[in-house]
Amino acid sequence: SSALLGAGWSLPVPEIMRAESVSALAEKMVRTADPAAAGPADTTDVVPLPPAARAYFRGGPAAPERFSQSGILRVNADASAVKAALTELLRRHAMLRAVFENDALRILPAETAAANMRFSSLSVSAAEGGEAEAMRRLSDADVCFDLENGPLTDAIFCKTPSGALLRITVHHLVIDLVSWEILLADLQGFLRAGASALPAPTADFETWMRALAQYKTAMPAQDAAFWTQRALDLGHVKPLLSETDPLLPGEGTELLLPADLTGALLRLEDSENVRLDALLLTALGRAAARIAGGAVAINVESHGRAQLHAPVRVDRTVGWFTAIYPVAVEDENNVTRQLFAVRRTLKSVPGSGVGWLLLHETLPENARLMFNFYRYRNAAAYHAKPVAPTGAGATDMLFPGVVSVDCVLRDGVIAVSLRCPPLRRPRDLLRDLSAGFLQAVREIAYETDFSGLRADAADAYTDTSLTYGELSALDALFNGKDEDEQN
Repeated sequence: SSALLGAGWSLPVPEIMRAESVSALAEKMVRTADPAAAGPADTTDVVPLPPAARAYFRGGPAAPERFSQSGILRVNADASAVKAALTELLRRHAMLRAVFENDALRILPAETAAANMRFSSLSVSAAEGGEAEAMRRLSDADVCFDLENGPLTDAIFCKTPSGALLRITVHHLVIDLVSWEILLADLQGFLRAGASALPAPTADFETWMRALAQYKTAMPAQDAAFWTQRALDLGHVKPLLSETDPLLPGEGTELLLPADLTGALLRLEDSENVRLDALLLTALGRAAARIAGGAVAINVESHGRAQLHAPVRVDRTVGWFTAIYPVAVEDENNVTRQLFAVRRTLKSVPGSGVGWLLLHETLPENARLMFNFYRYRNAAAYHAKPVAPTGAGATDMLFPGVVSVDCVLRDGVIAVSLRCPPLRRPRDLLRDLSAGFLQAVREIAYETDFSGLRADAADAYTDTSLTYGELSALDALFNGKDEDEQN
């Protein structure tokens, strides 16, 4: 439970189900950290680049200074209080103080980072357009980072007649989507009740990187064999992009799944034991295979916060934990068989997929699609609005050489973003891919025969680690939070 985690102990979920007594459970507990040692440290430690960051730089990005993530949220505070809250976040979360140096990340002292914080403020009157104009200005702000000198965070506070808005931008080297939820929760918590009310950070990112290194050197034979076979399985896939395609500028398109499709997918997830990411990945693979005329390879992003052989608690640690691994989706007319195959593939992946980049350090040449799914747990509570900058660097904020498809479930709506950097590709690729994706979602929602999948429902997922959302749900359960908070 969350109480055990807070005390510095780990207990794998399968053991909870198998144990016949409390004493039997106690024998399975693993010491993960000394809770007394938790908390921010004023350090100048050097942290290795995480696997996803190494793969990013190996791809030769055109503008790494723009590879960032942003969000706009409402804040019930003035500029000075917000700046104080951001200063506390820098102190608590070491990776926000990182700079890029000699292919690694160096953590600056908290005082140095606070003194160099990028924080600006502006005001938009009703006559100037009020909140709508403020949102436009914040969304269009072109943020560029100096990787070697930092800071890698930027904040813009905007006062409007209807309240205050805050845009936060953080370079992707030091953050992922799970980390955003941690940051936003801490920011709102500080503004409500001060630093004393905030939960302690979990293990620092450097500790996690050491655990990853240990896992790589002592990787279980079955995990290593899995990734070796996965590399062989990609040999027959059709390339979605070709060197004979025209070189086209970067572009992007957005779409929202109609309410009937979103509702149908959510009902299937609830009733048929098929995860939403498997449903959406199948739809993408189905659309891409039709375009390519054969099996395609898709790079799948996962949260990456897996239970390794040496458990490390990182559910409240900020950093870029993302794991990326390739999946082959066959060109299959029968949508039921195709979904069944994708579901089985995802179930077989060990350790949330962290092993691929540890062993191969780069993305496969013939896997030119990137898929990511994220379910915002508390988006409504944070009032956070993701930002896709519209300036010249917008398409540089992607992995080089791949078409990115990001699916987000937020407030009951599934939003899909398809973007690609400048690269050689078919001229109508994004149009065809988005149209094919919608068609495939409809086929999955209304034409799949789930009777065959139900027989497979008893099989447990190989990856038994908990996601951040699952840990949070357990925390809500054990601490008596209401249903809305659990979701």
